[in-house]
Amino acid sequence: MATGAGVGRCLAQGVTPPLTAVAPANMATQDSAYGSGTLRGTYRIQLIYGATHFPPGALLITELRFRPDYQYGEPFSVTLSNFQVSLSTTPKAPDALSPTFAQNVGPDATVVFSGPLNLSSAFTGPPTGPKDFDIVVPLTTPFVYAPAAGNLLVDLRNYVASTASRLSGQSRLDDLASRLVGGVNADSGGSDSGAEAIQLTYFPTNEPPLPPPRVVRGPYLQTATTSNIVVRWRTSRAADSRVGFGLAVDDLRWEVSSDVATTEHLVTLTNLASDTRYFYAVGTGETNLAGGADHYFFTLPTAAKPTRIWAIGDSGTANQFGYQDLPARVRDAYSAYTGARETDVWLMLGDNAYLSGLDGEYQEALFDIYPTLLRRTVLWPTIGNHEIHDPVHFSRTRAAGARTTPALTAKPRPAWRRAMEPSTWSAAARGG
Repeated sequence: MATGAGVGRCLAQGVTPPLTAVAPANMATQDSAYGSGTLRGTYRIQLIYGATHFPPGALLITELRFRPDYQYGEPFSVTLSNFQVSLSTTPKAPDALSPTFAQNVGPDATVVFSGPLNLSSAFTGPPTGPKDFDIVVPLTTPFVYAPAAGNLLVDLRNYVASTASRLSGQSRLDDLASRLVGGVNADSGGSDSGAEAIQLTYFPTNEPPLPPPRVVRGPYLQTATTSNIVVRWRTSRAADSRVGFGLAVDDLRWEVSSDVATTEHLVTLTNLASDTRYFYAVGTGETNLAGGADHYFFTLPTAAKPTRIWAIGDSGTANQFGYQDLPARVRDAYSAYTGARETDVWLMLGDNAYLSGLDGEYQEALFDIYPTLLRRTVLWPTIGNHEIHDPVHFSRTRAAGARTTPALTAKPRPAWRRAMEPSTWSAAARGG
């Protein structure tokens, strides 16, 4: 990263003065009584800001600025004796951070400041805010950030408590910003929708090469029939989609592809033989990203046969204190019991992701707990109260030709809440 920063610095020398960008963007002109103690306690805090807060093109970030909270802040001057800031481009989404700090850090993570830091604020600005961004963190190593490659992760560690002012910020579920907070030396923390108001000082620069895409969710399977199946996965950045498949792991002679660049990949395989095992690999037109001997599925049979069903309920507690280990223990006990016998039908009976069915909660409670089974067996979920924890209106609908009880189907919801609702999972959840 040092090389890239040096190149960016040279490219930017002719640009005067530097530019600024505020995130969350609405806080450039708005404020709220927030009062974050980010600079006061011995914390590690990861702040994630959605890429849409920043202008297109690459930014050579040279400075971070915070501001005091208009209600709980004050003028101050202190020295943080041991303070560290790292920046990275993360594939994680706002309000979907992992509770494990290391899992949120992007591959280009760079320590941009480390050591003692003199900070102060004159507490200037309108009485009801917003105050001026005059709490300055100069970066000893500038960082090249390309919004097209992902979201910005600001990773702060304050090793010694201080009397610095409380900071301005907000806690909203629609601002494409959130945070993870823990002890300064902890491996994990607790997340919420809060985020400090931050101002980046930057110079426009050349775009860095995009890193190769990585699979960050899946692959997983949906809507199996006697002749079709859907293969899905998520990548760290937008890319084309390709699934190679065949009757042997070393002979994936067929493929289905799409040139549309996306992070949410969905490929439907058709004209398959019934009651047959197919091996598969997912990736791009250039390379496979995931595959191997444990990546396979069975199409449904056309005739009756012995069937193994695994039905679990209230299983989404992997992020709940006191219950974190229960899903993995149940999974391991079932795996030991069933052995080499394949699971033909996998049902989830509700409350699949505590507390509210958010995307990050599904990642922790489902995708991180059952990766092996998800890539080999279609999961058929139904909805529970924790998937509709917010006030959302529902309508009862019946899919054409369905013989089942009408399913609950959510009306349109904000993007941050369309996490992994059952209606996005399978036809079963839509009454199909």
